[in-house]
Amino acid sequence: MKKILVADDDLNIRTALSEALSEEGYEVIAVGTGGEALKIALEKKLDLLILDIKMPDIHGIDVLKRLRAKGKTLPVIILTAFPAMEKDMEIQLGKISAFISKPFDLEEVKNTVRGIVVEETENE
Repeated sequence: MKKILVADDDLNIRTALSEALSEEGYEVIAVGTGGEALKIALEKKLDLLILDIKMPDIHGIDVLKRLRAKGKTLPVIILTAFPAMEKDMEIQLGKISAFISKPFDLEEVKNTVRGIVVEETENE
């Protein structure tokens, strides 16, 4: 079973994503802070990280920079209410699998996740 970490400080978003992805057959871990996301992503084998940018303790960009600095290359979907930031983040952080703008459609998220997980499985 593929394991996905959802990191967003908005409980409604975490819940909606967790339920939708669990229904798709993924194991979902949901956290509300950047610190929790960083800790889990460093400790566990994950197949995908869905990461909000604006979080209360550690900014999503900093979480991603720290993960990349530790050699973690897992696929990442960035959730953002600021889609104009996409190009800047790609330049700063390297490969990001997808950007999803808030508010989002759950079907779009499920299709994006499915595409990334299938691609990663084929590359193994």
